[in-house]
Amino acid sequence: MTDHNTLRAREKGYEGWHDSLLVAVGEEVSYSREHCLSLGLPRRVNGRQSTRRIVEDIDAQRGVSIVVHPHGRYRVLFRQKSYFWRAWDAPFTGIELWSYMFDWIRDVRYYNLLFRHANPDAWIQGPFPETVAAWDQLTQQRKVTAIGGLDVHAKKLPAGLLVVFPYRQLFETLLTYIITDTSLTGDPKTALASLYSALRAGHCYLSYEPLHHGKGFAFCGRNADGEERMMGDDLRFVPPVDLQVVLPTAAEIRVVRDGALYDQATGQTRAVSVTTPGVYRVEARLDGRPWLYSNPMYIK
Repeated sequence: MTDHNTLRAREKGYEGWHDSLLVAVGEEVSYSREHCLSLGLPRRVNGRQSTRRIVEDIDAQRGVSIVVHPHGRYRVLFRQKSYFWRAWDAPFTGIELWSYMFDWIRDVRYYNLLFRHANPDAWIQGPFPETVAAWDQLTQQRKVTAIGGLDVHAKKLPAGLLVVFPYRQLFETLLTYIITDTSLTGDPKTALASLYSALRAGHCYLSYEPLHHGKGFAFCGRNADGEERMMGDDLRFVPPVDLQVVLPTAAEIRVVRDGALYDQATGQTRAVSVTTPGVYRVEARLDGRPWLYSNPMYIK
């Protein structure tokens, strides 16, 4: 839960275990048009400073900072609102590669609002190409974790006749799968620390669930010395280096190196031999639509 400029949800006791559900509470620092998630910190960040200083504050406290909707923009009526990120040299942990609400709203106008709200899945197109390009460029310089985000606010229209995108509906759409080193324990502080450690490491991927669930995806690599790594990790380039992709269902598999297509096939698994160092990641498409994005493996 990342409400705008507040940790009130934590103060009310929402953070921690609720039966088998672990709730983490952070904040979306959003005093300017550049928005950033602050996760894993005991107190709020001073949002009344430059964007770069905000990110540096989170980094200095060993928190997780995620740039959200970096190319987000919309115009329902006449005025366009833009939330473009400019502080690309700041030391943020990750980037929201795909934002559900900003994807849906990109072509919404007042005359098609209700029609598109009634069938939102028909209008989901995938991450903004400029966001993917910016991420690919960044990962050639340093590690940057990609996640999927919802940006859902469950807005109630006047008189409460309609809730625009209820939480229960949206929580079944764009998910980020996080792979922790060990099973989450019953102690919430330990469990949250494991969660944030996995995010920092890039041990995660995102999946658009209405097309197919993403559970069971794997992206691993092995070099000639027998070293094995997974997405988010560094792997020494000791050829032959073999990459293995496993999907929960057959799809179009694209292996991308340094932002360019390296290998492409259709199936549920794919083995790829790497002949050149680089930053390798996986995209998968179903029925021609974007479905799943992995974090990269950094083969050096």
